[in-house]
Amino acid sequence: MSNRFGQYVQERWAGSTNKFLNKTPLMAYEFSLPPIDEQLRIEASLSAFIEMKESLRAARIKAEAAYDRISLAFFAPNVDKYHDNDPTSVFPTNWKTFSFEESCVPGAPICYGIVQVQDSVIDGVPTVAIKDLSGDFGAKLHRTARSIESGYVRSRITGGDLLISVKAVIGEAALAPAGFSGNISRDLARVRLDPNLANGQFCLHLIRSKAFRRYVSKYIVGSTRDELSIATLRKLRLPLPTIAEQRYIAAALQEALRASEVLNARIEHADDLLQRMIGKMF
Repeated sequence: MSNRFGQYVQERWAGSTNKFLNKTPLMAYEFSLPPIDEQLRIEASLSAFIEMKESLRAARIKAEAAYDRISLAFFAPNVDKYHDNDPTSVFPTNWKTFSFEESCVPGAPICYGIVQVQDSVIDGVPTVAIKDLSGDFGAKLHRTARSIESGYVRSRITGGDLLISVKAVIGEAALAPAGFSGNISRDLARVRLDPNLANGQFCLHLIRSKAFRRYVSKYIVGSTRDELSIATLRKLRLPLPTIAEQRYIAAALQEALRASEVLNARIEHADDLLQRMIGKMF
């Protein structure tokens, strides 16, 4: 697991598509071997650390399962109808339903982004892609030349805009952070919600829920690459309670999700510490 061995292997890979390490270079690898009592001491230290990390992973799985159960209770209380032909039948019957189009700010229609972003340029416009939806919209974003981006004024985004993937990986979603200014790629759709009708955090949790993903899956098309058309997205129904209830549900789900995020951060920190320990020991 040490970086030294990893580097050795990378320099001696064979094969183009399926990489493999031949027997000869593996047998030729040389390493320092301390006395057996010291090996056992090192092994005990690392094993305890690895056990702790596995406990964190188990806790994260439980936290994710708890979030799913809470999400199901809010968004799919009629779970007994889960196998009905109409996937919306699981949603709360006392909530009003609106189309995505009806839920948007007037004058800001749902649209996809820049078709061909071309090469990234230093002074270009930050452009969000599917891979960025789980990130912080920071320095790693692609930057599209302003001469290209100027033709896509319609899809410019600001803080609070809801972004949904409509190509390849369908239904991934994120909210643009406060103060953000930029654009999106062709694989995303921008939804600018009317704050008097729909709370962004609530809609984000709704879209990520298993019940809503099941609903959306009925409308995915494409033979070689999945796609959800903008016309279809505009017609999809959003079950919406009052704004006050949306805020309450969003806060409850965010609190449940925070447990998983904290555990993820601790696991990443543990991975980093483990690698440093291994590097120092070996």
